[in-house]
Amino acid sequence: MTLRAAAGATLNGGSTGSTLTINGGTDTIWGLTITGGVADFGGGIHMNEGSETVNLVDSTVRGNTATFVGGGIGQAPSTLNVVNSTVSGNTTQFLGGGIASFSATLNLNGSTVSGNSATAPDEAAGGGIGVFGSTPTLNASTVHGNTSGNNGAGIDQEGTGGTLTVNNSTVSENSGAGGAGGINNFGGALALTNSSVDHNTAGSGGGIFNDSGFEDATLTINHSTVSFNRALGTDPFFGGGGGITNFAELGTPRAWSPRT
Repeated sequence: MTLRAAAGATLNGGSTGSTLTINGGTDTIWGLTITGGVADFGGGIHMNEGSETVNLVDSTVRGNTATFVGGGIGQAPSTLNVVNSTVSGNTTQFLGGGIASFSATLNLNGSTVSGNSATAPDEAAGGGIGVFGSTPTLNASTVHGNTSGNNGAGIDQEGTGGTLTVNNSTVSENSGAGGAGGINNFGGALALTNSSVDHNTAGSGGGIFNDSGFEDATLTINHSTVSFNRALGTDPFFGGGGGITNFAELGTPRAWSPRT
């Protein structure tokens, strides 16, 4: 299905559920503003597990609310391509104020995720984007001015097997109370290339918090900058790391024996 909207067209959910629910097939949404949704999962767009591929092109998802996860978009296993679009001003309690993605493929190309929030104190993650076991890729995109009551104000990645790739993109001016104002990696691989993580604020890891204490987490930075970030936490164990906090549990020490 292809939905091509007339100039300035808006689809308003009227606070009675997800504004748009997608159940299957390959769908393209072109030039539409999606707003006014209130639901547990995916206030603006709810992508069910039967969804194969959704292309969101030249569109805006704004002013939606999820009481649980995915204020703007909630993505079950599927593929979502966000192209030249904006996800802004959406809210959730727990995960993914802008976008929440679970065991899925998420691609952002030339898009902006801004001014979204995950609000629950000590439990929220991913004010802009929250992913669990997914494979997200950002190309020439911006994650800006999102907030989280706890971790990953800009982007939060959790679960094993995921790979977060950030190319030619900017993660900036996001603010969280816990770990990672910019990007929080609680499992999987995180790779930055030709990108900037700047002017973010958190309790620890103002720019990036890389935590392999529970799941294997790796961090690779190529031709990128992590600058002008702040960590304001005072916890003697987790506080600090204005630019990057890299945290891991110690393994079992091996017995030492002299060489003979």
